[in-house]
Amino acid sequence: FRSFTHYIAISDYARQLVRQYHVRGKISVIPPGITDDLTTNSYTRNDLGRLLYRNVTNRIVFVTTGRLIARKGHVWFIKNVMTRLPRTALYAIAGDGPERDRISMLIKFLKIEDRIIMLGRVSHTDKKILLNTADVFIQPNIPVTGDAEGFGIAPIEAALCERKVFASNIDGIPSAIHNGKNGTLLPPKETTAWVNALIKFMEHPLSQEPSGKDARAYTLAEFSWDVIAKKYQDVFSDAVQ
Repeated sequence: FRSFTHYIAISDYARQLVRQYHVRGKISVIPPGITDDLTTNSYTRNDLGRLLYRNVTNRIVFVTTGRLIARKGHVWFIKNVMTRLPRTALYAIAGDGPERDRISMLIKFLKIEDRIIMLGRVSHTDKKILLNTADVFIQPNIPVTGDAEGFGIAPIEAALCERKVFASNIDGIPSAIHNGKNGTLLPPKETTAWVNALIKFMEHPLSQEPSGKDARAYTLAEFSWDVIAKKYQDVFSDAVQ
């Protein structure tokens, strides 16, 4: 493992982890490429309401997609942030995993079933509805020993769909979400910072930067396969020479 010519890490954080093994070859950071197959204007808020079985008129809908595992921070976010947001906030969780029962029990314990919806695994079509009609995508990761987020594909998908993105500034996420460019990075497990940022958005959603169109354009420029493939080509050419 330590003697390859070249190593490619998918984030700056992954590069730090590789360096701990004292490898002899060069290390480059090349993020995963993205395919823009989720963005569409075919769906409306009515479609979102039908998917969530809720009236979403005058509601601010937050969404998270991905596996329900501890490092994703669902439990922390629900307990510490959702309980402090205005009741117009509605949180949809798409995905399944080992934290499902724990999240479900917490929702019932807090008696906020009317504000949080667990969708389980969703189809590609339903994911399109969520990412193109919800107001905000959140990725509230928390530190978990021995289980790091290597990159952050889910928030990038949301940025491509012109959603406002709030994500934790932890592990490999900052290599995917560049603060002020395609989303907003917040300190992990900092309740006040998260609550203030989300309330500010809820009060003035149209004034928030970056705009959805700017975030999408930036994400395409940074992570489209044309760009990523060229980076791989440069690494391979350098290695051969």
